Amino acid sequence: MTGPAPLPPLENLVFTGFMTSGKSTQARLFARLWDWEFVDTDELIEAKTGRTPGEIITKDGEEAFRRIETEWLKSFVATNPRHCVVSTGGGMAAREENWPLLRQIGPVVALWVSAETAVYRHNNASRKVRRPLLETDNPVNVAQQLLDRRMPFYQRAEIQLSTDGKAKDAVQNELLEKLARLYTVPKSHNPDSVKT
Repeated sequence: MTGPAPLPPLENLVFTGFMTSGKSTQARLFARLWDWEFVDTDELIEAKTGRTPGEIITKDGEEAFRRIETEWLKSFVATNPRHCVVSTGGGMAAREENWPLLRQIGPVVALWVSAETAVYRHNNASRKVRRPLLETDNPVNVAQQLLDRRMPFYQRAEIQLSTDGKAKDAVQNELLEKLARLYTVPKSHNPDSVKT
């Protein structure tokens, strides 16, 4: 009699999800924990174009920015990355053509918060990130419509989690538990980064 099949190894991890849900924060924490490379798609697109995502959306429109994201994603997948934790823009997962590419990188973790929490965090962030989609008279209403459109895509992720009302350490621990049920996770290189 044989035991259960071994879990597949985790070689990369992709974070996506709604604005202010903690995608970049969690991706950085996991990259530090495993001593893997941290990749932020918004930062790399800004470095390549010389403009922030907000500037691109304002000047050229959201669709133009989404095309840039997809082109970046294709070129990144072609490098056959290993031991990377990728943080995507919140809309990257909302394009059908991006899902096969995201899954070629690795399992996808989708994080989200309520529309109210997203607007609150955006308005009270210590580091201001321009989000043209929220520059409206009723940002909560706009955020809710956006979340409603994106949620079916986020629900495709291997791991899904609302981060509403949760501290970043609690989110990391919950994600680690979920990952360990599905994959052989890397050994921690920085055990102090996870609080139990």
